[in-house]
Amino acid sequence: MAEIPTGMLAGRRVLVTGGARGLGLAFAKCIAQAGGRVVIADILAELAQAEAAALREQGRDVHALALDLTDPASVTACADEAVRLLGGLDGLVNNGAITNSGGRDPHALEIEMWDRVMDVNVRGTWLMSRACHAALAASGHGAIVNLA
Repeated sequence: MAEIPTGMLAGRRVLVTGGARGLGLAFAKCIAQAGGRVVIADILAELAQAEAAALREQGRDVHALALDLTDPASVTACADEAVRLLGGLDGLVNNGAITNSGGRDPHALEIEMWDRVMDVNVRGTWLMSRACHAALAASGHGAIVNLA
């Protein structure tokens, strides 16, 4: 991992969806290394908890929450709890997604899989952005990063 200036994100409060592994975890680690306070949210709740605990052992301010992007109640609860844990929200990284369907022949992709991908990757991103909007606006400098 590249060196990140310590303190670059000092005090910034960021929610990272899909943060238990892969790019989401890398983003969470970099944000925390740069001094940010992070909530990792993922459907893989146990893995998210383990990764957050490992980062806390390194002195990072990281929490983990369960998140199901297909469930509006889960999204709202996650956003609300992240805001509570962090005392506000300065950033949202919409990284949560289903990634095993790309590159397939359109005729090989089942309609059910297509619907699930749209529910998580598109609708879930919109739901989380909507759920975090007020807290991001209240920070005076809130930002959303959407990954595709």
